[in-house]
Amino acid sequence: MITVSRSMSESQLNKLIEGIERLKNGALTSMLSIVLGILAVIAMLAVFPHMRILNMSLYLNITSANRTAISIIERRLMGALPYLAVSGILFIVASILAIASFILFFMASGSLKEYSERLGLGRTGLIIVLLSLLLILVGGASIAFTMPHAVERWRPLLPIALHLISGIAIIAVLVFLSAILMTVGLILFSIMLIRLSEEKDVDKGFKTAGIIMAAGIVLDLIPFAFIIGLVLCLVALILIYTSAKDSLKNLRSGVIIP
Repeated sequence: MITVSRSMSESQLNKLIEGIERLKNGALTSMLSIVLGILAVIAMLAVFPHMRILNMSLYLNITSANRTAISIIERRLMGALPYLAVSGILFIVASILAIASFILFFMASGSLKEYSERLGLGRTGLIIVLLSLLLILVGGASIAFTMPHAVERWRPLLPIALHLISGIAIIAVLVFLSAILMTVGLILFSIMLIRLSEEKDVDKGFKTAGIIMAAGIVLDLIPFAFIIGLVLCLVALILIYTSAKDSLKNLRSGVIIP
């Protein structure tokens, strides 16, 4: 029998603990995803020195004089393959971890919403984030599928370049709308963190994490401030993880399991 020495009911406490536990695991998984993503980019950048000597004109006119140069280029390109392989593997693992972290945060927001409707903003925000991702995927797939048919149908009337420009414009609009939706959704999630810090025995670091995350999300929309925004979001994830650990310690101190 579990006894709880606090004003909230046992079921409420369990939901709060469950939600914070999932926040902790989601933050840890998300941090690993970001770190691996950064390493994947670094590995990809290591490829460029190997690509620098690439000269496609040699392949357009292969003669006995340039076969040696082509052989040297091909050996250098072979040296880039390990970096490409490592980058690809890191990117795949980072993507899997990113999906896993989103699922954990989504489950956490559900548990916290069941604990208190005040924290329901987090679930709403993540649903909006999911819709923003679907907008890009579905919209992009639709354009890729319909564009070739449109080009064939209207080729006598409109040049192909115009079709390409219109396709790029539509994709740009979809990306812009998706970015706005994602920003709104993540800010709602940040507000949930701030409200979570107001609960009894919950670490106040969640408030700082929410504020920093909101600032980082806004900076991510500014091209030259993207790196700063990414760093702030990483700091926010670290705070979520540490605050969750401290909160779980406080909350479980009032639970007695004989």
